[in-house]
Amino acid sequence: MADEFAFTWDGSEEMATLVDDIEDERVRFTWDEADEGEYFEFRMEVSPVTNETILYVTDYCDEDEVDDQKKLWESQMEMLRRETGG
Repeated sequence: MADEFAFTWDGSEEMATLVDDIEDERVRFTWDEADEGEYFEFRMEVSPVTNETILYVTDYCDEDEVDDQKKLWESQMEMLRRETGG
């Protein structure tokens, strides 16, 4: 499974390879420039209490990049909410 994807933020493009795809559950990618064993994934779950769909993002990064990565993903999730009417 060698599916390549381009992710673009503010004009900067990074390539990633899809390494795992479990339908209706998660997709996992590795950045082409990442260290061995590092990945990022999107996982979806439906809350048994509220019946809402929850999107979890896991992204491994260097310790000195944690705050920047949190800000990046928070802004991306806010954009997703706006675009989907949430």
